[in-house]
Amino acid sequence: LACSGNNWYPRIPDVPGEFAGEIFHAQRYRDPETPVSVGGKRVVVVGIGNTGCELACEIAKAGAEAVFLSARGGAWILPKLKDGRPAAEGVPMMHPSDPVPALVRLLPERLRERLFAGLGVMMFRRMFGARMRRLESLGLPPPPSNPLDKRATVCEPLVDALSSGAVAARPQIARFAGADVHFADGSVERADVVINATGFHLRYPYLPAEWADTRHDDLTLFMGTMHPERSDLFVVGVSRPTGAFWPIAEVHAQFAAALLSGRYRLPDERTTRSRSRPILEGRSFNPALYGLAVREEIRRGERRAEGRSRDD
Repeated sequence: LACSGNNWYPRIPDVPGEFAGEIFHAQRYRDPETPVSVGGKRVVVVGIGNTGCELACEIAKAGAEAVFLSARGGAWILPKLKDGRPAAEGVPMMHPSDPVPALVRLLPERLRERLFAGLGVMMFRRMFGARMRRLESLGLPPPPSNPLDKRATVCEPLVDALSSGAVAARPQIARFAGADVHFADGSVERADVVINATGFHLRYPYLPAEWADTRHDDLTLFMGTMHPERSDLFVVGVSRPTGAFWPIAEVHAQFAAALLSGRYRLPDERTTRSRSRPILEGRSFNPALYGLAVREEIRRGERRAEGRSRDD
């Protein structure tokens, strides 16, 4: 059971030139004083995921002279609250145990995923389209046309920080030249600190490469957790759900427990391989549909284990 996750091996952008100031990955950041004091400094935060946006706002509030938020590409940046309530409350089926409508349950797995993805796109655009147009007018790059193509960012104070000038949007860094940071649009800013909030690589150094080839930062697994050729190897807690990943990790563990206890039996090898998919590539998936798919597969495997069914 490989439960070491994918948020520990920092991804560092390869930027030409040398930077004269402090540069580090957001993994090292603890507060505006650690690992370096940002008070009165000019700071570039690279990346507009949750970490990058939250750090830019926090550092600006902590008294930095200037904060620049550098983005290579756009993302849907959602509020934590919508009309005074948690924004996630307006998004259905956000937990693997949430009920799935009966008509949707009758559809084949791939078809219901496509159907819900289409509905999700419509809901995202209706609920947050105006906010994204506002963020784009404040200098951020346009988000993906399909909100599910990239994991959404959740950051409440970013609109106000950009509107007030406490944080300034900048494009991708093109190169460093001493204390100067050159951006892709030709603009240049003097900076004292660069923080790379640029995510992490997927790595399993304790596993043989033939079992866990993560050169492309992904793994192809059965039911999102089991190695398709090794029924004794499971990856738990790595996924791209539209909501929190902890409930998905629990589903991973439930599937592994069903197989390892003998309660569930796998389909044949050909079916196992054909139904295995990359766990991080492509669009985010819906937690409730994933939970339903795993429950359905466990029921089929229980019938196989009892000898009542040989179909997959």
